[in-house]
Amino acid sequence: MRKLLALTIILGVSSWASADVLLDNIGDMSDLTGNTHAAQDFESAYDIYDCAVIDDFELTEDGWSLDSIEALIGFWNGPGGEDINDPSGFNIGIFSDSSLIGTTLVGDVAHIANVPYTTADAATGLVQFDVDIALDAGTYWVSVQPILAYGSFGQCGIMGSLLGNLNGVQGNPAGGFGIPGNMQGIDASGAYRITGIPEPASLLLLGLGVLALRRR
Repeated sequence: MRKLLALTIILGVSSWASADVLLDNIGDMSDLTGNTHAAQDFESAYDIYDCAVIDDFELTEDGWSLDSIEALIGFWNGPGGEDINDPSGFNIGIFSDSSLIGTTLVGDVAHIANVPYTTADAATGLVQFDVDIALDAGTYWVSVQPILAYGSFGQCGIMGSLLGNLNGVQGNPAGGFGIPGNMQGIDASGAYRITGIPEPASLLLLGLGVLALRRR
């Protein structure tokens, strides 16, 4: 019985895997393009300008759980002193295809509306969110959209990055900005970082070990 208990404990420890980096277009400040691309949930008077920036990431195996999403946010055209605490919340979306951003800002795979950040760095505009989003293998597109009142704070968006495949796409479904097709490439990557935890195969072994121990 003691040997079986020891095996169970070892398997239990192995089931808590550390998070893997699934996308990192943030790097450090030298990896940024110097441009910020509009991504904002405006107040109702300016709803036609609601927009977002998405970027792609790929999962080659089933059974992932995203546990953290980060983004670099920039501000302009405000009263001065803009920082990451100005947005009243953030919308987080996971999309199955980039073409959707021309028709909707709500992720078809997952959408978390009006959430606060988990951590933030006011000096850089970096925000981080703890999430729990289960995904299988495939190519997905991530969006972080600040909720910011233009009349009080101006505009905001996602910083551009030179890392990744430079596939970032900006969408404005209501057409307020007059973008052809309501979407366009930004010739950069969106400054996002995603980490996730793979489903541990050892979790099943842990359950079997506990079952065997109880039967003894």
